[in-house]
Amino acid sequence: MDEDQGVDPNITVAACERAQTAWFEVRTAVLGGSLHEVDGHRWLDGPDGVNLMFPTQLGVGGTWWWHPR
Repeated sequence: MDEDQGVDPNITVAACERAQTAWFEVRTAVLGGSLHEVDGHRWLDGPDGVNLMFPTQLGVGGTWWWHPR
């Protein structure tokens, strides 16, 4: 996008991840749900189900799941 559109051309993936995580946290708090930290992974159980927020790595074998119910 062009700079005159008010978009920072230097925005990073990490900044986008932080913004999206913050959005999901607000939705969870306002619309009902819960936040869980499991082994350093952030899970949000909100109105649209469980969301894993940007893990840096997955468990052994690449698959695991946490669900509050």
